Amino acid sequence: QAAFWFELQAMVMSLSPFACIVCWVPFNEGWGQFATMSVVNWLREFGGGRWINAASGWNDVSDLFPGLDTGDVADVHNYEGPPFGRLNGTFMV
Repeated sequence: QAAFWFELQAMVMSLSPFACIVCWVPFNEGWGQFATMSVVNWLREFGGGRWINAASGWNDVSDLFPGLDTGDVADVHNYEGPPFGRLNGTFMV
């Protein structure tokens, strides 16, 4: 986790000057995901006002923290076909 924080800070510092960066995505599909709310809070303070997709395609924590800032974007990674099936059978709302 210490390496994650070190690399996140270095990434944000080095990429923040570029206007083409519109969204920070600290976790992808839950790989290494931890302390999601702390990460979102840090990015909100130091991320230069960009959108935050806290956990792309996986462990969206907004239902665990209703009313709190859990990022700006939620997305779904759709893997149609075996073993996942079609989109309407993969994700039930």
